[in-house]
Amino acid sequence: MSPAPKAYSYTRFSSEKQRRGDSVRRQIEAAEAWCKAEGMNLSLDTSLRDEGVSGFKGRNLEVGALGVFLTAVRQGSVAPGSVLLVENLDRISRHDPLKAMHVLETIVEAGVDVVTLQDRRRYTRQNIAQDVSHLIVALITFARGNEESLTKSRRLCAVWGNKRREAAASRKVISTWVHPWIRVVGVKRYGTRADFSAASYTLNEDRAKVVRQIFEWAVSGWGYGRIAQELRARRVSPWGRAGWSTTRIAKVIKNRAVIGEYQPCRYEGGTYGKRVADGTPISDYFPRVVSDDQFAAAQPSVTGNPGGRPDKWIRLLSGLLEDAHGRPMHIHAHAGGTFPTYQTAANFLTLREKPVRWSAEHLERCVISACGEINWGRLFLGDTKERDRLETHLENLTREETTIKRKLANAAQAVLEGGAFGEAVKAQVQQLEQRLQELRKERDDAHDQLDGLRRASASTPTMFTREIPSDPALREKLRAELRAVLTKIKVWPDGRTPDSFWKLPLEYATESAPKTAKLSISQGRVMGAVRLFFKNGRAITAYVTFVRVGKNRAANIIAFANPLGMTIDEWDRICSFAGMYAEDKESASHVPTTGRSASTK
Repeated sequence: MSPAPKAYSYTRFSSEKQRRGDSVRRQIEAAEAWCKAEGMNLSLDTSLRDEGVSGFKGRNLEVGALGVFLTAVRQGSVAPGSVLLVENLDRISRHDPLKAMHVLETIVEAGVDVVTLQDRRRYTRQNIAQDVSHLIVALITFARGNEESLTKSRRLCAVWGNKRREAAASRKVISTWVHPWIRVVGVKRYGTRADFSAASYTLNEDRAKVVRQIFEWAVSGWGYGRIAQELRARRVSPWGRAGWSTTRIAKVIKNRAVIGEYQPCRYEGGTYGKRVADGTPISDYFPRVVSDDQFAAAQPSVTGNPGGRPDKWIRLLSGLLEDAHGRPMHIHAHAGGTFPTYQTAANFLTLREKPVRWSAEHLERCVISACGEINWGRLFLGDTKERDRLETHLENLTREETTIKRKLANAAQAVLEGGAFGEAVKAQVQQLEQRLQELRKERDDAHDQLDGLRRASASTPTMFTREIPSDPALREKLRAELRAVLTKIKVWPDGRTPDSFWKLPLEYATESAPKTAKLSISQGRVMGAVRLFFKNGRAITAYVTFVRVGKNRAANIIAFANPLGMTIDEWDRICSFAGMYAEDKESASHVPTTGRSASTK
């Protein structure tokens, strides 16, 4: 059964200040009056309300009741013949006129009429098509509303810009909105206006004490979750409705206002746009809660925890790893924190699906072993022929310049000794001097090009170790270097990659596996595959040993295969190690070779 036509009253006001006024009552009473006079027994629905929602940037269409109504119109849930009652068209939208007209078009095309209660004008599909004046009036109304909002926006931006400049120049209080541990005192009220001439900031000591306690715990090595849990356990009253959460704790610890700093900000794209910094930070603007040293010590390390514990496991590959289906893999530790593994994130698994797992220690060794075989300079700079060519060209230019200088010196010596300086000799000297100037220019250009290549080479990432360090500082450095060169790492613990090349490394891995690995061999778990995706768009698959024997399993590279973004010869120059099938014709197109065998590793 199709829904019956209704009269829908849509009310909207932009700011919370208007809630205290008469806006809602006025709009609803006007809708009720229209229904009694011209409603033709239509039932009135007054539930469409956007209170404190702006129509300037289309916020009421994105998250407001009008957006819900438009969705219902498109889905056919609103019966044709229904009427949308609005005080004026600018209640529907104050967006730019074309977008606002599109909203009106969507409504009337679905057979829903729009009535403006101020001028009692009715917009229907029929009268808009027959009388263009309705279209003109609607467009002018939308344009006027947009212009009014745009003017207000510009004025407010100018006012707040001036306030931020005053704050930077005189440390003046500019707003009653402050952080939860700060209070504003000395504000004089004149109706809805506030006088900040005698205002100042002071600490809310009860909340400041909580902030200091949070920083003490953070410096001692507590994580965000543990701090939030402790505050909840002690029944410390939260600030606002959100309660104590890891997000709230992180915001407090990272907020430089605790050391008195104020960063003026503005919104790009209006009130609901992105909040960005506007000018330099202002120091000593707010009352200080903690010292600079305490603030710096509490800041999160690479692990994401404040301060970081000395024995904290630094996750080298988190954020880079994906399983064969492109799902992220996170670190997981068993009871007591022993034998951590990388496994597929639980929220990406279907019911009863088992995650892809790989021992964290062994996978990290495999990745570092594969990266350790790569010449990063050649990988990120490509072929070094250009640098070699420039160096040879410079040598030739220098040699020619030396020859010309010697000829000029000989000519000058001949003239000094009383030799003739005829026109022919003079012309030859001029040619030599002209060529000397050209050589110097060519030499300077070549030097600039070569310096550019050398600077690029100096900034090329290098993997400083092939071993997995246990020191947290070195692990952090290694983690940063991995992120400097890799975009992601895809893994196959069983070694069965989408291409067919995995069969040849699997045979070799099975043959070379220790005798104690019978179970691993029977389960096909003697080889894994790791595909490295580099930031320059290249990629390569490394087949690695994956024998489930012993705690500290070796991480040897069996073969490289399937290079992306480079030829086999290019990969041969980039990689200092080649696969085990140097003489195998079948795999020659897959594995670059440099004459080094996997059995020698």
